[in-house]
Amino acid sequence: MALTADQISIIKQTTPILEDHGIALCQLFYKNLLSDNNALNAVFSQTNQQSGAQPRALAGSLLAYAQNIDNLSALGPAVERICQKHASMYIQPEQYATVGEYLLAAMAQLLGRAAFTDDVKNAWTAAYWQIANLMITREKQLYESDPTWNGWRDFAVAEKVVEAEGMLSLTLRPQDGKELPDYHPGQFISVNVEVPQLGYKQTRQFSLSDRPYPDHYRVSVKKDQSSNQGQGCVGLPDGVVSNIIHDHTRIGDIIEVSKPRGVFFVDVKQETDRPLALISAGSGVTPMVAILESLAAKRSRRRVKWIHVTRNSKAHAFKDRVRELASQLGAVEIRTIYSRPLPEDEQGENYNISGRVSSSELVGEDIPTHAECCICGPSKFMDDVSAELQNRGVPEQAIKMELFGTGGLPEPRG
Repeated sequence: MALTADQISIIKQTTPILEDHGIALCQLFYKNLLSDNNALNAVFSQTNQQSGAQPRALAGSLLAYAQNIDNLSALGPAVERICQKHASMYIQPEQYATVGEYLLAAMAQLLGRAAFTDDVKNAWTAAYWQIANLMITREKQLYESDPTWNGWRDFAVAEKVVEAEGMLSLTLRPQDGKELPDYHPGQFISVNVEVPQLGYKQTRQFSLSDRPYPDHYRVSVKKDQSSNQGQGCVGLPDGVVSNIIHDHTRIGDIIEVSKPRGVFFVDVKQETDRPLALISAGSGVTPMVAILESLAAKRSRRRVKWIHVTRNSKAHAFKDRVRELASQLGAVEIRTIYSRPLPEDEQGENYNISGRVSSSELVGEDIPTHAECCICGPSKFMDDVSAELQNRGVPEQAIKMELFGTGGLPEPRG
């Protein structure tokens, strides 16, 4: 049911409260929700909980929703990204009811009876179920699009290959032997991995790093080598699941896997001569390799600009394979930036540019304004490159960015 004019007005009037207290609200919400509903701890990333990223992301989502309560189409792309992620985790309608109950209770607890009046409660209840029902409906459509695969599916680790320093690939084969569905290169799967420190599983998303095959998937996973190796309330390193995959996963191990999802992809089945720019940093290279592999399999004639930033030759994943694919395709220009090249790395042979470069230097001068542009890497890297492309006249709708972590709506600053 649509919100009334009065309810829309009330939601807008509460926007300043979300601006000032949104993060505190969401911290209280998660604290109460996860304390009372132990099973939901496996649904939410405990790493993002201890870092504060999850409450910040939800606060940003609530604020964006309140600010656009009478213009929901503005949130359409972000909502679709969230629904794709939810579908990859098999989120169910009854979980929305639990979340709504605890979110409204947190509002009442934080604001008190004087501010959280019956009118405010009724407005936010209606607002919550407006967006919740929209997402439930969309996720139902995603589940029903392939009724043969709804739920976690067991895959065996068939190969474990080191691609570069701190990066390895897993080849995963379905235990049931059934043919795998096609997917768009650039999309991701979710994996469900037991975390011994917690005593339950955690879900993470990893881009597929190869073209579609009927009998296996490949993901390429970067090990977390950050300094946060066991800090915080639950003592988890930032990349706990990635590190378990690196350090403890063996050939033959069984991993629960979801159907491929995601809005970040290139439709290689569509015949087009539109130029394509694939711009990545670090492990952001993984979906780009899948795209390049798929273009080569289709013998595409598209002009491709391949731009990749990494530390040096030891950290440079898929270097030889990308050159091989570029040779096969013939219309691929490679630009590589090493932030900290090794003494033995040769400019012109291993890389083109070294050091910390500006977005302008990284992008170069020859990406046409009508190009399709895909960016994957750290958030600031993607934001800076996207801004540079738009400054040069590339329309925002022509730029795709892969947003992992907590979702697709902005986090509030400060």
